[in-house]
Amino acid sequence: FAKDAVACRPDVGFNHYLLAACLVANGELEAGRKAFAEARRLLEVYSMDTLRFSNPFSRPEDLERYTDALALCGWTG
Repeated sequence: FAKDAVACRPDVGFNHYLLAACLVANGELEAGRKAFAEARRLLEVYSMDTLRFSNPFSRPEDLERYTDALALCGWTG
């Protein structure tokens, strides 16, 4: 779904952050870091405050899994 989101809306930074997290969670670290670099280019400031305000996750454990995967890409929150 994240790949489809990027294909449909490549201009939306969140889609690339989501793709990066999904790739890393799937063990594709290099591809995840590449997606993360594009995410940073499109949406340079993506802080934990921004994420808390706009996150689509209803369960705290899903948000934690997402941020843990982003951290493996270099996201510092």
